[in-house]
Amino acid sequence: MKQVSKKLIFTIGFSIIFLLIIITVKLPHKIKSPCRFVPQTEWLLTQVEPDKFSAKLVLNDSNKVKKFTLLQFNREDFLQFSLLPGIHQGKEVSKGEIIGQLVSFDNHRQLANLTGELMKAKANWKILNSGEKFSIQKEAIQSLEFAKEELKLFEPQIERSRKLLEQNLISQQEWEIADAQYTLLKLKVLLKEARAEVTKTGGKTETLQVAEAEIYRLENQIAVFEEKISFETIRSPIDGVVTDPAQQNILCQITKMDTMIAQIPIPSRQRKYLKVGQIVSIHNFENKIFLTGTINTIGNNARLINNSPMFIATCLIDNKSKTLLPGMIGFSKIYSEKTSILERLKRTLIIYFNTRFLKQ
Repeated sequence: MKQVSKKLIFTIGFSIIFLLIIITVKLPHKIKSPCRFVPQTEWLLTQVEPDKFSAKLVLNDSNKVKKFTLLQFNREDFLQFSLLPGIHQGKEVSKGEIIGQLVSFDNHRQLANLTGELMKAKANWKILNSGEKFSIQKEAIQSLEFAKEELKLFEPQIERSRKLLEQNLISQQEWEIADAQYTLLKLKVLLKEARAEVTKTGGKTETLQVAEAEIYRLENQIAVFEEKISFETIRSPIDGVVTDPAQQNILCQITKMDTMIAQIPIPSRQRKYLKVGQIVSIHNFENKIFLTGTINTIGNNARLINNSPMFIATCLIDNKSKTLLPGMIGFSKIYSEKTSILERLKRTLIIYFNTRFLKQ
């Protein structure tokens, strides 16, 4: 009887000690997962459509686009893009350095036309302001008739463009160009009328005001086209390396290589153990080196990877040695808070039963 009591006491004592151990003793919790290296910052120049180009600066540590520029042109057949001769894959470029030229011959043609119109408008204003008459009035009248005929021939075209705009068959930009040409022709008629009148009576205040307004309008249009043409000079927005584009429609890709991002997929059941600032140890297979970093961001939108919901955590890795390259892979260990043995047992049982349930 005493022997039974001793065994019972021993069993109870051992059970209590065991329970205390699994409840109170906490062990370091590691989250293990493969990872992929991507640059922290990269810049992409992409041909979205034959007449549309986009330039965007991507921050991979936060999955955000910092800067986006969309360029749209009227004539795709008048476009030409080329990198500078010295720009090639592996070339290091500095921020602000010219790397290529995107030339719209249509923009240059329209700028040349507007410059010519401005010179004529200024010459006409000078004549009106001085009151000087043409030696032959017939020439002024013929020029006026020609301008009126040109306006008359363009009116069906502007009406057709208006209907196409209402049916969304042309872009707003195409309509604005057509409307600007129509306005220019109307103003040209007014100027020709003023010129014909000045050969008889000299310039009037109202006529001078029309001529000045025409000069102001042309100068504004020229400024707009000069700004458009300034965008045709492509400069690198970052210090980086010209890399091989991942897609065919990417014309140029520049990668900032001194800092890389390890993208780590985390199973949904493990996400609650993650915190920003936790230490990460990474083994890079290609270079056979071990790297350390800290958790920078934790995604809150799950992605389906191999039929399992995964949250993407990112880790900043110093890469001034340029050892890591975009697309390389590794294996990561994230050191999170310590958890009790009981918590680990519960998690193991949940995973086991979930796996058995999914298999059935």
